[in-house]
Amino acid sequence: MLKVSISSCQMAIIPVKQQMSICSFLRDMGSIDTQSIKFHFDRGDFQKWLRNTLGDYELARIVDELDKKIPEDDLRKKLADIVHKRLSELLLKR
Repeated sequence: MLKVSISSCQMAIIPVKQQMSICSFLRDMGSIDTQSIKFHFDRGDFQKWLRNTLGDYELARIVDELDKKIPEDDLRKKLADIVHKRLSELLLKR
């Protein structure tokens, strides 16, 4: 199961609604089946959500550049790693 550092989410320079959304995304990523994650990734749903709901065009771009042939089992961890890295980048801008 993926672990989410709620404190790092709360410290990031993004509005509270977006903080909770990204933390929920990371938390839920740990319990959603890999086929569902792959399905939504392939359709671009995560990228659209990151861009249109969170307004994080950079994160959406990075996720969109992931290899579409990535194995399902690796995709969950890769997405979580990318989101954690982006949160760290936002923290450094504080």
